[in-house]
Amino acid sequence: MSRRAERLNRFNLQPGDVLAGRYLVEARLGGGWEGEVYKIIESGTGIERAAKLFFPQRNPRNGTARRYAMKLHKLRHCSILIQYVTQEVIELNGQRITMLVSEYVEGELLSQLL
Repeated sequence: MSRRAERLNRFNLQPGDVLAGRYLVEARLGGGWEGEVYKIIESGTGIERAAKLFFPQRNPRNGTARRYAMKLHKLRHCSILIQYVTQEVIELNGQRITMLVSEYVEGELLSQLL
């Protein structure tokens, strides 16, 4: 009988952690109901990226991540918006986690501007 996965509310990734064997975590950018966002460096190119990791309990059957990726894809021709790069499934603490990788755009959080 399988044990129900523990509900996550934080991934606790640290600078220097490696995701999917090719992304180096640089910093945590923020988090919310769906998951957390980290600034990462693509090891093969040195390009800065953003990784959104979805809490498994907020992403049943990968639906939340799929809808988020499709929204970004539909907006890909808008030059001001963040461009979606790829989706990875990684394992953290024994759980499969969906991670969307996109361009990293430096800026301020909306909550800081208000």
